[in-house]
Amino acid sequence: MILQITKNDKDVFELINFIAQHYPLHVTQPKRIKEVIDQINFDNLTVIVEENYIDKQYRDCYYSYYSQKYCYYERECVRLTFFDEKLDNDDLIEKDDAYLTNHLVGTIVLRPLHIGNIGLTLLNPRKLKVDGYIRVAEYTFMTFGRKLCVSAFPFSSQDGDVMTCAENALYNLINYYGTRYSDYRAFSPGEISSHLEVATSERVFPSGGVRLLDLAKVLERAHLYPTLYKYDQYEDSFDDIMISYCESGIPFLFAAFHHVVTCIGFEEIQGDCQYEVSHFSKDNETYYLLSAAQFIKSNIFMDDNKYPYSKSTLKDLASEYYEFDDTDYESENGDEENGPRNDPEERYIFTENTLANVDMKDVALIVPLHKRIYLEATHAREIFFTHFLLNKQFVTNIQKEYSDNTWGTQENNPLVYRFFLTTARNYKSFKREHEQSSDIRTNIILNPFPHFIWIMEISTSDLFKEKKGCVEIILDASSSFNSQENAILSIRYYNHYLFTPDIIELMNEPVPTSYSTPGLWDNMEKDFQNQALTTMFEVLYTDKNTNSNVSATFDMFSEYNLERM
Repeated sequence: MILQITKNDKDVFELINFIAQHYPLHVTQPKRIKEVIDQINFDNLTVIVEENYIDKQYRDCYYSYYSQKYCYYERECVRLTFFDEKLDNDDLIEKDDAYLTNHLVGTIVLRPLHIGNIGLTLLNPRKLKVDGYIRVAEYTFMTFGRKLCVSAFPFSSQDGDVMTCAENALYNLINYYGTRYSDYRAFSPGEISSHLEVATSERVFPSGGVRLLDLAKVLERAHLYPTLYKYDQYEDSFDDIMISYCESGIPFLFAAFHHVVTCIGFEEIQGDCQYEVSHFSKDNETYYLLSAAQFIKSNIFMDDNKYPYSKSTLKDLASEYYEFDDTDYESENGDEENGPRNDPEERYIFTENTLANVDMKDVALIVPLHKRIYLEATHAREIFFTHFLLNKQFVTNIQKEYSDNTWGTQENNPLVYRFFLTTARNYKSFKREHEQSSDIRTNIILNPFPHFIWIMEISTSDLFKEKKGCVEIILDASSSFNSQENAILSIRYYNHYLFTPDIIELMNEPVPTSYSTPGLWDNMEKDFQNQALTTMFEVLYTDKNTNSNVSATFDMFSEYNLERM
């Protein structure tokens, strides 16, 4: 069935009413269906309504659970396919695939369930009310006899029995990785349940939720090797860690108070605003730093309690799912005795006192990493901080080169930093297109790099807004924290560029210190451990290593890990 509608409340209601009349079991949550359709950013739409649609996700759940119930459940679903232009039967038959794909918004599967009515949903964020940087995969499907492709991140609602928020988030995350990368494969809901059955000592049907460690175990079975970050363990660096993985283009799970969502990107702040500058004291010096996390307006989530690509901040999302005591909330009419706990339709009212008391200890990130990435975000951050951002000699040197003796040492002129993970292939491709210095460009392209690298870019507040960097440090992501300085691959700033493998021979020279006293074992051990780092910085700082071809600024790495919507 082909329907043409104008996207207003009246037409959307008539569309849902039409589906309800012909397929009543598939429209048990009409408000949620309308909420998803409302995100489409076009007025004139063509909708293909496909009945008796076999959805792999629902069919797997059906045979695992619903078919064994006494009450009858339908096996087939209804699928809605949306185009942003009015098309008729002839157009759908005669127009070429490229034309139809260009006007394709995406698909919504409707399942015959009382809860979790919305099944696998694939909507192109460029066709929605989405503004930000996110990660998507290419999904192909057949409709009206045509093979079409849509760029999307998978979304679906939880059914409460087979798929709670945790299983749902796992399914969509693994589905994404299995679709985008050949190293992985998508799991069916039944496979996820089987792995959870091995990991837990409790029954998996009906689902009672999943513990964090069990979530991580299923990701490991999918060859996505996770790292767990709990807020109470990384409170001071939690925002940095979260944004670094966002900018790395790595979708991950965000768990807050018995609810799990998937973070797939972020929205930047547009225009001027107040930033919170952090200060750190080390060796009787105070350094002022401004994290790129301060420039992020909100994160973009796939939250099965909302619509696809919903936006929120970390604190707001945690507050929203916080389990309040009876004294911590009030209903809309101010009646605390009959508040949200007793009325599921009642929404929470967050007061200043409530938000201040949110306990973040039950907030965590579960980040899937490639098995060859051994240097994770906290260790990379510590190397960047220890040897660069809080290194007096390094800060003094870049102040000298940029003729700015207040940079990083005064609150109104902080070191603005961002760090992220990427592949050498993406990095070299970006530098080939954007690096101004032909010498540096050639050097980067020809030099051998490991497959994964950590990059830190340092700038000033004004230049950062223009996406211009001043300092770039690269770490080997296949290194480990114990390697420390040996993880450093290259350093670049005005008139200086150092590629570590070029000075390996210098590092292997004897330490120019004599130890005539046997009691100086500690000094000897310290000097030998620091030999690589000492040699590296001596070469970097000396005038003989100056390179006039290294420009004062460079274009910051962008739109290779994430796609701009």
